[in-house]
Amino acid sequence: MRRIFLATGVGLLLLYGSASAQDAHYWTQKFGTRALLLSGTVIGSAVDLSTSFYNPAGQALLTTTDRVLTVKAFDFASTKLADGVSPGVDFGQSRSSILPTFFGGTVPIHFLGSNAIGYSVFPRQQAQFDVTGRGGGQIDVFPTNPGTEPFAAEGRLEQDLNETWVGLTWSRKLGERMAVGLSQYVSVRSQHVRREVTAQSLAGGTTGAVTNQISSFNYSQWGTLTKIGLMAHFDHVDLGVTLTTPTLKVIYSGDALFDTYALGQDFTGDGIPDNVFVASYQKSLSGRYKTPLSIGGGAAFRLPNNTLYVSGEWFNSIGSYSVLEVAPAVDQVSGNPVPLQVVTSARSVFNFGGGLEHAFSKKTSGFVSWATDLSSLPGQSSNIAVSTWDIYLIQAGVAFTLKKWEFTLGGGYGWGSEVSQQVPNFGNPSVDGGLVRITSGSKIKYQDIRIIFGFSI
Repeated sequence: MRRIFLATGVGLLLLYGSASAQDAHYWTQKFGTRALLLSGTVIGSAVDLSTSFYNPAGQALLTTTDRVLTVKAFDFASTKLADGVSPGVDFGQSRSSILPTFFGGTVPIHFLGSNAIGYSVFPRQQAQFDVTGRGGGQIDVFPTNPGTEPFAAEGRLEQDLNETWVGLTWSRKLGERMAVGLSQYVSVRSQHVRREVTAQSLAGGTTGAVTNQISSFNYSQWGTLTKIGLMAHFDHVDLGVTLTTPTLKVIYSGDALFDTYALGQDFTGDGIPDNVFVASYQKSLSGRYKTPLSIGGGAAFRLPNNTLYVSGEWFNSIGSYSVLEVAPAVDQVSGNPVPLQVVTSARSVFNFGGGLEHAFSKKTSGFVSWATDLSSLPGQSSNIAVSTWDIYLIQAGVAFTLKKWEFTLGGGYGWGSEVSQQVPNFGNPSVDGGLVRITSGSKIKYQDIRIIFGFSI
């Protein structure tokens, strides 16, 4: 019975390593206007109101506090998994979408000697996809039966992940050159995942084999977290550091469905079919979703007509834990208990990047930047995330002012790759070992092209 769960449970998770969303990265979403063109490498310097996210101390050092509405207009992403369905057959997906919006500003309220209180609303993480892989044909599935048999298989993953942060920012100058700030956020996260694998074959109209598994879960969580920042502004250099706390769970609810059926397959090699039937639906479950402690730092160096930005941020690891507290089920064939889990973990990650701003005039500046966005998933155990590839991003653009409006225009390119460790494959089905096999070594390639548009008013 362990074998069937390996083939359809763990394997199904990794079938969709080609999905084109990032669900295990921390620097995917970029915010602001100028900060966006600088790939978010502005922890050490306040360039627009997105500093409430990057380093809340910067809000006290901004020369203007306007309202900002930023829209990254179009995003074109594609991912390909070599030999993703069967040998020689690649599996991939391309998508286009409108990327998230950051909205923020200030209100004329002062507290404990602060500057104007800031506010912001933005999507911290998003991943939506619906991916299907199919295989089949005339294949020798039953070794004891002469000739070939009809075989069909399909795997599908649906995911809808949204996490939004709403926050207030307090900041205060410490003398003429330094400032301290704090952003207090409420995070609202929801995730729906449904995975399905179906495979079947029939020999002579009387003998058949079937694998069918559905695993689905939903959860929502309201939480709170804090980002603290310190920033110093000197004649030719700015410096900044930040600390972001893990999320504290406030409200949580979830449910889970597991349904596995296997018939006519010998998973243990003893010549006897190992039939499996497990069905369990559980609701009103407890659990939590954890986020890591992170520490960031950055600097900006001002030269004649140019400013060089550098930033880095370390994210702590998270040990394996249950996102949903799911009770064991019972195999209706053997009567044995079957452990069910919705778990994840995260490795420690350090992202870094840099950017260059060149002032063409007082109203027009050009930007070029690069940054890493490393996955926290490689080497970890997770069935809520699939994005194992590291991403590298380059961007360029221009910002210019017309009357009281500042516009930003630009573009970017991201890429990454990873060799998968386990991928379900429909290319070699057999009742001796299973209709769905696990292979390794397939290469995942990721590309992303984005067109950037934003403005401040």
